[in-house]
Amino acid sequence: MIAASVGPIREYFAAQGLVASVVFGRRAHPSRVNQGAGSANRVIIQPGDDGGRLGRIAPTHQPGPRDLGNNDVARSLANWEALYTVFVWAASLSRGEEATFEAAEELFQWVVRAFAAVYPAEHAWGDIGLVVDPAVLVHGTELRVALTVRFPLYDVPLKRVFPSGQVNKGTPPGA
Repeated sequence: MIAASVGPIREYFAAQGLVASVVFGRRAHPSRVNQGAGSANRVIIQPGDDGGRLGRIAPTHQPGPRDLGNNDVARSLANWEALYTVFVWAASLSRGEEATFEAAEELFQWVVRAFAAVYPAEHAWGDIGLVVDPAVLVHGTELRVALTVRFPLYDVPLKRVFPSGQVNKGTPPGA
């Protein structure tokens, strides 16, 4: 479900004048991007954690029917507390370790702002760490951050709950 947020996050970055690639998926991380010093900033949103866990199913916080309009209703059956790993890689023109670390920290702060602006549903940032792969550290700094997002699971298809396809905009109509 969070994959649908990648486009709006890209749009948010563009509106802020940020130059960074935003991609989704587990296959994106192993590929290296060589865009030149200072322009290879990249955010990767991967489903799951290192062990392949995708989260847990928890009781719903808003049981009962919801009026969707047009005489249509939906019920939240449970919540999926979905796990994601977010990688933030940045480089600096100066190529110094201090400058590349500051660039990664700044890009991560923009990632947090983008999620808050684009994805106001319930989410929580978790542990943050430094990727210590020497091949990465030579050219920039990569941060690895845990993210949990809570999605309601409904008794009807999501297209009926969110007709516009914008699941990332919080609660459905009439909730």
